[in-house]
Amino acid sequence: SDVCSSDLYSIERAMSQRPLAVGDRLDTDILGANNAGIDSLLVLSGVTSVAELISAPHDLRPTYVSWDASGIASRHRAVSVTSDQARLGEWVAADGRLSGTGDVLDAIRVAAVGVWQGLLDADQAGAALRARGVAVG
Repeated sequence: SDVCSSDLYSIERAMSQRPLAVGDRLDTDILGANNAGIDSLLVLSGVTSVAELISAPHDLRPTYVSWDASGIASRHRAVSVTSDQARLGEWVAADGRLSGTGDVLDAIRVAAVGVWQGLLDADQAGAALRARGVAVG
C-alpha cells in the first residue's frame, strides 16, 4: 500500500516534473500515489467500482478518473466546489441530489466529489448514476 523507495528513486532519477501514477485499485495504486505526494489517475476498467470510488476515504481518492488508460492523454477539468454544490459541465451535486446531462464520466466525478464534500450521500449518488445507466457496482 506504500510506494516503494525504488519507485520514488525512479521518479527522482528521471527528473519527473509531474509524475502520474495510473492504476485501477484504490487501496494500492491510488494510496501509493497519495503517500508519495504525486497525482494519480484511477481507471475504471479494472478492479475498482464506481461505488467504491464514491465511498473512498480521503487517503484513497484519486486526482483524476477515466474509463481506461487512454485518460492519460485527456484533459481533465476539475469539479468546481462551493459550500453548497459541486459542478462540472452540466452536472451538479446539491441539496442531496445529482442532476444534469452530458458526459457520464463527468457525472461520476461530480457524484464522487459531492459525496466527499457531504453534499449528497453515497446511496443518493449511486441511485442517481444507476438511473442514468451507469454500472455502479
